[in-house]
Amino acid sequence: MKSTRARWIACLLACAIGVSLTACGKSQDGSSKDKNNDSSSAAAGDSSNEKAEDSLSSEDLAKMQKQDMTFEYALDGDDSSEGNSDVPVNKGVTSQNNESSPEDSYVVVTDDSGQPVKDDSGNVVTEVVKGGNSSKNESSTSGGNTSSGSSYQSDIKTFQAYWLDMSNGEDVVCNGDFLDVTFKIKDDAPDGNYAITSGANDFANWDAESVPVAFVDGDIAVGSASEKSAGSAESGTFTIAAGTAKGKQGDEVTVRFDMSDNPGIVAMIFRFKYDAGALEVVNASVGSDCSDYIQMAVS
Repeated sequence: MKSTRARWIACLLACAIGVSLTACGKSQDGSSKDKNNDSSSAAAGDSSNEKAEDSLSSEDLAKMQKQDMTFEYALDGDDSSEGNSDVPVNKGVTSQNNESSPEDSYVVVTDDSGQPVKDDSGNVVTEVVKGGNSSKNESSTSGGNTSSGSSYQSDIKTFQAYWLDMSNGEDVVCNGDFLDVTFKIKDDAPDGNYAITSGANDFANWDAESVPVAFVDGDIAVGSASEKSAGSAESGTFTIAAGTAKGKQGDEVTVRFDMSDNPGIVAMIFRFKYDAGALEVVNASVGSDCSDYIQMAVS
């Protein structure tokens, strides 16, 4: 058990460089290894683990047992095959301004039937209206689609948090306010709803088992868009639920991520996706309900 634990300390340390914990369950040639190997394979593995452990000093092992929570605000992507890579923006929004204004505004491009036009990624297309008076905007059309003006393009980024603590020899269990992330709404962000969706997440417990976690999408409403109701977690399912917020261009808003039905963990790589075309992450901290259990790295 001791040698196995040392091996998993090394594997879970992969959190510190953002490598998926699932890689620890693979052999050197990349093939997956089942936990129920035959006796000869297990014996060989134990021998290899013992040699690996002997090469590590007690000081090295102690350092490897704990990595405080560290954040990366805007990665260009992750290895997720899930999540929403085409976050919808301006959903249900007809215009930012209906009256004259010295500021530029954005309006949703519609077809002949009055329905919003979407690009190849499924995002609603908007255009800039100089001076804010959408009723006086002149543009040419082709096939019912407005061809003048500038259309908004989303820029999906990934937020990542990683953490490891095996120093207490047991799982950490905390629920409630897990993470608080503050976004600045960019000055040129079109009015609309900007979704916060799941990235590729890895959680592990003291027994070196992967811990599945569900994710509830969040949302930030900008300008004239209506704030959405926060989603709820399914009872009995380990879940991280992103909250909702509302603000106008230039504002900073904080989204709370709640953790529920946590079965116990010692390591995580937690990721979510957001639209960096409209939002900028300016701060992140461990939430009040988990701060006694999950410490943040000193910057």
